[in-house]
Parts: sequence; structure tokens; C-alpha cells
Amino acid sequence: DNEFITLPLQNVTRAAAGWGHTVLATNNDKLYVAGRPYDFHNLLRFYRLPSLVRRMTVMQSLMMEKSEEPGIFGRIVDSVFRNSKDQDTHGDEYHRGIFPEFEEIHLPDGDLPRTKSEDIFGAKSLAASAGLTAIIGKSGKLYTFGLNQRGQCGNGDPLAHHVWEPQAVLLKEEEHELKVSGKALENIVHVDLGLQHGLALDREGNIFGWGKGARGQLGQSQFKTENFEDGREPTVDFEFGAIPIDEFEILTDHSRSILNGSDSRVRSMSAGWNHSSCITESNHAFVWGKNALAKMEGDSLKPVDSPSPTCVEGLPSGMEIKSVSCGSHHTSFLMEDNSVYAIGIATDTAEPIGCTAVQIVPSGLIDSPITQFSSHFDRTTIIAGDDDQQVLEVQMWSTKELRSAAVFEPEWVEALTEDGSKVQAVERGWLHTVVLTSS
Repeated sequence: DNEFITLPLQNVTRAAAGWGHTVLATNNDKLYVAGRPYDFHNLLRFYRLPSLVRRMTVMQSLMMEKSEEPGIFGRIVDSVFRNSKDQDTHGDEYHRGIFPEFEEIHLPDGDLPRTKSEDIFGAKSLAASAGLTAIIGKSGKLYTFGLNQRGQCGNGDPLAHHVWEPQAVLLKEEEHELKVSGKALENIVHVDLGLQHGLALDREGNIFGWGKGARGQLGQSQFKTENFEDGREPTVDFEFGAIPIDEFEILTDHSRSILNGSDSRVRSMSAGWNHSSCITESNHAFVWGKNALAKMEGDSLKPVDSPSPTCVEGLPSGMEIKSVSCGSHHTSFLMEDNSVYAIGIATDTAEPIGCTAVQIVPSGLIDSPITQFSSHFDRTTIIAGDDDQQVLEVQMWSTKELRSAAVFEPEWVEALTEDGSKVQAVERGWLHTVVLTSS
């Protein structure tokens, strides 16, 4: 659907699109949310309803007052969206987690959302995912709210299935009596969210993860045997506090080495649905998590998990990797010549495209400067150029022939820029897109 509506807020500087909600930050230090910021599985159930029932249910949920006795469609809303575990505590305080209009959200202790860019290409101060939102404050602390069954809020409390108000993400130091204790993460410059896990990067180049880690997306693993050739297995199912990800190893046919010192500092990172990726100061790219890699089984390629950071092969040697961004099942790398390489699951076949990264955008196609390079779900968005702006999307197809014509300008760009406006950012959720323009 290429029909856009203008949202009723001005001076928006940051946006994030989750599965069923939108979060906006403005240049007067305000933070707003609309939609269903505490829903994930319920949204999937809701979307399976017949179209007519779904539309009438939505209208009923938006018009119903909290004090009203629900009618037949109201009872459908209750059965789909009400969470009995939280009902005794919160009642209808959050109106079933539905925000039909943008409502202001406040950070703890008077902190304000960071609205200005860090001097780091691609750094996010606002992120949204499946019933989960993360915000970096001006203090450098990181806050989250939303679902927490898998520790995805990182607040140290495994008994809180929902976190209703923003709380600080804690650095895990101790775990006792089903509670994680530690100080709040500080000096955070970049945050990203996967389906049920989060990543944060601090000013010193340290990367932290929390939430679900059963498929290796937190990069914590151990060797199955003393012979490292037998591979690794994840050691973390869930983490309710943030833990460092700091073991970046380089494997060759004859040796195994681990990056240390300044080489191991991270300068770019990203979270996919169930995998993660980063670039170190040594100019190595790493991926880890579910289906992050591929291997040959007989005559076909099969996706395989990588429970620890594994160095990506196939990128051009001797060329700087400028940025990395993860979609739902793929990872894209922006090179210094503005070409783009990717690894992961192809859009058209749901199979890995190879054991090494492949080029999906050739050099010479994307202008400079590049102002946005971000992957979301099945595609990567690139905004580039000055006066003659480019807004491009590219998906990762299975064959070289398809990839040769994969870059395109979305149909909505012309309509949103016909008044002379520039596209400043594009954020894609599960079923909706948010576009920031200069107007």
C-alpha cells in the first residue's frame, strides 16, 4: 500500500517502527508512542482473524471507553489483547496496551531522549521491534519498555512479563533470587533490537547484548569438545541483564586467533530477528546467531547457526567496511566504494545465497554522501546524494541475474517529494512504514 498519511506531530527528528507501533522523538526533547507497543504474539493471532472481523475489532477497540461494558467485538478485543498476568496489577490503566493516538512517554529521573546524531555513521538512538522499544537518553543511559518474557527489556527482572514504563538496561554483575543486579549501562551511543534480543554499543567500542540467546544471537558459547574443530554451542537461553560480547575469533585452516586491544573495539553493529553482526576496528565483519551462516550438505546449501561471532568471508580485501545492518534474515555491508555486499537467506527462495558474502549493489550506482544505510525485514534502504537525492531499496535475491537488477526507487518517493521535500529517514515495521521528510 503506497498511501501515506501525515502524522500529527511536527519537528520530528527520530522515528522507529515496531511490529505494531511507532515511536517518534522531536527536537524539543519529547518522546511519543502510538499503536500496540506491548504486543507480539497477540498481533500475530489478531492478523489471522477474517478481514471483516479484524477491521470491526480495530474500530471497536479505538472507540471503546475504558468504563464501557464491552460488546461482542469488545469481547474479541479482550480475548485477543488482554493479558491476565498483568490485569490484576494494571487493570485497564493501559487500555489493553492500545494507543490510538500519539501519547507522550517520559524517561526516568527527568532524563530526555537523545535527538541529535552521534558522530557515528548509522548510529540509532531510538529502536523498536516486536513489542519492544529502546531509547538512549541524553545522559547516555539506555531505557527499554515492552515485552520481557525473554529478558528483552534487560532490566534485570525475570518476573516482569511486561515493562510498562521505560526502565534502564542493567549491566549484569550478579544474579541471585531470580533477580539480576548491576549498574545501568552508560555512555551508550547506538542501540538496535532484534525480535527478542537487544544490542548496545558504548563510546569505548564495547558491545553488549541481552534477551533471548538460545540460537546464539548473544554471542555466548563454548566448544562442544576440547577440539575446537568440533564447533561451538550456545551457553545462554535468556539474559535479563546486559552482558558483554567480546570474543571475536579469526579461524583459518591452520590457526585460531582472538582479536584483542584496539582491534576488538566495535565501530558498527546491528541486530536481526535472531542474529547479530558487527564490524571491528580491525576492519573484520562478524555475524552470529540463527541461520547466520551456510554450509554445503550434498549438493545444496543449508543455513546453520553461529553461536559465537564468526568472521564473514567474501568481502573485498583491502577495502574499508563502512557500516553493517541486519534485516530479518540477512545482513548487508556497505563498503567504502559505496558497493553493498550481503550474506544470509535469499528473499525469493528462503535459502542461503552462499557460504560467503555476495555483491547486491555494484560500485558506482550509489552517490555520496550516504545519509542512511539500514536493513529492515526483507530489504535494505539507502538514502544518498545532495541536491539530486537517491532513495533506493534493494532485496537479496538468490541468483546473480536477479541481483543485477535488484535496486529500485520505491513508488511513494515521488509523491512525498513533489513539493521539494527531501526524504530524511525511512523506518519499516512489520506491516507499516514511517518516512521522515525535511518538511
